[in-house]
Amino acid sequence: MESRLQTHLGTLSSLCFKVLAIILVPFFSVALGALESPWKDGVHKDHCDSAEEFRQVHKYLKDEKSLEFSENEARNFGTEVAKGCTNASRRFIVSFELLKKSGVDLKFAAKSALKLAHESDASVDTFVEAFKHLYLENILDLDYRTAYQVAWDLAKEVRIFSTQVGEDFTSIVKFCLNSADADKGLGLPQKECLQLGLKLAHWSKYFPEGAYRSFEDFYRKLKSDQRIAISIGRTLEICLQVLEKGPKGPKNFLEGFDYALSKDGLNESAEISLKHALKMAGLSNRSEIPPLVEAP
Repeated sequence: MESRLQTHLGTLSSLCFKVLAIILVPFFSVALGALESPWKDGVHKDHCDSAEEFRQVHKYLKDEKSLEFSENEARNFGTEVAKGCTNASRRFIVSFELLKKSGVDLKFAAKSALKLAHESDASVDTFVEAFKHLYLENILDLDYRTAYQVAWDLAKEVRIFSTQVGEDFTSIVKFCLNSADADKGLGLPQKECLQLGLKLAHWSKYFPEGAYRSFEDFYRKLKSDQRIAISIGRTLEICLQVLEKGPKGPKNFLEGFDYALSKDGLNESAEISLKHALKMAGLSNRSEIPPLVEAP
């Protein structure tokens, strides 16, 4: 009896070990594979050229007469910027120069630039590009506070996902604002274009080449397909519904529609084929949310 019990326990332990191996080995393989070495060319990513960053900012602030910084203020700012590690001085100067052009109070601009100096290069570059289009070029007629907040939100997306967030946003907004008559864009109001830009920029992390290229290509295919024959509003609605499923969504939609409409396929009407295409697009991922693009 005791021998049989030990045999059962041994079998159970072996089974448990195998189950754990099946669950944990792939998990750790993915986790370890995702980890990149923090060292590059003998330098750790957390090593900082603090003295050089301080020198650059201190010199810049002393030369920037419009700020009227005292020596003590210049030194304090230099120290705070240096805490942002390597390239912080560039991020500070680029951000300050941009905000200075907006006409905002310069001391406030310096404090905002200090905050940006502690972000990544990609985040600051995204902020600069977005703010330039939103406020300095005023493509959406936004006030300073709103433009700053939108640009900052886009920069935070880049902080987490190193994707083409800023480029996607500005490209989508410009396409949205362009006249639909000459097939150059959507011709929608500014408020709707802002919302569309933010939505698609948020989805950039699902697309290896960014969301805008997939959006424009899929939108044009839908609009030009005479078999579908739907309104611009419905076309845009389908675009968003399909693109939310990631880069495979448009492909699965178009192939699903073709097969459902084909006489050699389901041989259905355009209306039913459209429903089938949306169903296929909805199955473009194993999970509800598409997998994230790996950071370069």
